[in-house]
Amino acid sequence: MSYYSKTIAATIMASKIQIGLTAAPCDLLTQDAFDSIAPYATFPYSYSGFCTAVTDWNTNNPSNQIFMGTTEADQKAELAAFMGNIRHESDDLKAAREYYMCQTRTTVNGKVYCKPSGYNRGPYNDPYCSAFHTPSSNPAGCACSTIPESTTAPGYLDADLLFLGRGSIQLSWNY
Repeated sequence: MSYYSKTIAATIMASKIQIGLTAAPCDLLTQDAFDSIAPYATFPYSYSGFCTAVTDWNTNNPSNQIFMGTTEADQKAELAAFMGNIRHESDDLKAAREYYMCQTRTTVNGKVYCKPSGYNRGPYNDPYCSAFHTPSSNPAGCACSTIPESTTAPGYLDADLLFLGRGSIQLSWNY
């Protein structure tokens, strides 16, 4: 078990609750524990966002709830494994977007624009794109089209048109 996994497991397992076996996940993973596990977490990663997402999922999926093991120990183990994985996949909850594809970013009227590594204006061909994986192929992929330079944010590309990675919930190994 890696140092990070041991630290995360110890932090979550040490949390005390008075509620019993039906504790909500965020009664087990407190704000202090989250901050200890991910002290440099940046937007969009936050304790309140995590708790809202888990609550919404469990409310909308009563027969497939997450972090609701049959015992408190099971719940804590699930939370520790999940937090360890997303922390690993998101550079300790600091990488909301792939660094390569959004090395420099700007926001105009609430919309994000990116400047990938090495981009020097003009049309852009996404290096993550595969002509073999299209929106209608199996497995699906992105459409391989040239991305125009933004007219709203000159020198940048519309972030919505770039492949920015799979996010923090991904598996990069056989877990």
